[in-house]
Amino acid sequence: MSDVARCPKCSRYFDNSFAVSFCPKCGASIDGTHLLNETFASSKVKASAGEIAQIDSHLALSLLSIIFCFPFSIVAIVFSILTINDKRRGNYSAAISHSALAKKIMIASFIIGGILFGLNFLGRFSR
Repeated sequence: MSDVARCPKCSRYFDNSFAVSFCPKCGASIDGTHLLNETFASSKVKASAGEIAQIDSHLALSLLSIIFCFPFSIVAIVFSILTINDKRRGNYSAAISHSALAKKIMIASFIIGGILFGLNFLGRFSR
């Protein structure tokens, strides 16, 4: 079972397994009385076409991150592809979580690659 909640302010779905106090999408403060919890046995959420379009796979940026840090970018690409597949299957709660993971790993790839590039640059010109 998956505990999926819908934000009362932005009406977007998100994983609420850990009882969050802020909406991860819009940042609205959420207390338990106003949260619209929906538990689904199949972990599939009914969503409108607009909500489905808001789930970004981050595939283009994940592919671009190959330039910066190759191993992490492969993981980001895998999660981006999983997001696309979950959207096609209608498993929107999994698509949301895979999209968030792809974004975090892609950002980490850019940061680590930038740091390594900077260290390499400083090492070459510090002699």
